[in-house]
Amino acid sequence: MTPGGNPAFPLATPGDEDLLVELMREFYVIEHLPFDERVVRKGLREILGHRAYGLIHLIQVDGHPVGYMVLTFGFSLEFHGRDALIDELYVQEEHRGRGLGRVALELAEEVCRREGIAALHLEVDRVNVRAQEVYRKAGYRDHDRYLLTKWLDGSAQPSAAPQDPGTALKSCTSIVKELERRIGHASQPSSPSHQHTTTLIALTTASTSL
Repeated sequence: MTPGGNPAFPLATPGDEDLLVELMREFYVIEHLPFDERVVRKGLREILGHRAYGLIHLIQVDGHPVGYMVLTFGFSLEFHGRDALIDELYVQEEHRGRGLGRVALELAEEVCRREGIAALHLEVDRVNVRAQEVYRKAGYRDHDRYLLTKWLDGSAQPSAAPQDPGTALKSCTSIVKELERRIGHASQPSSPSHQHTTTLIALTTASTSL
């Protein structure tokens, strides 16, 4: 799908700090992430002031900001040297479904090739089946590993805000529907005992995500 309007992906500068703070605030609320403006501004100033850390691209439609993408750089022997992570990718809800995210991913790949980077990573929630399908179609593969994190600054990090029960239920429902769809494609109409087994599998999977 071709993005609607007149999309642009300009490189963010230190002068965009206030705009990025507000876009990040929106994104963190949606993702139920803790938001500390002081910490956010510190991080933005570091990456915007040090090209070696990475880049931030604004996402605009007809000159208006509707999102952003953060691409950070690292190094890994496993991935043949310099690698990169799409640390954050956000498009405002009313502008989703128009291909802006796909174009942002393509832009990240172009930057990496220009930088001589062979591997590009991203993260996605395990319950976000729709996003997983989009990323897999774009060529991303799951390494079947857990990403573990330990904070080293000695301060007590704020916990993520608890997920709204309605949002959690919607996530569980999407998992159940996806399981039913895949099982349905793989088998013929089943007996009552098989239906019971299918329901049990779906409910067990959904309950673990709460």
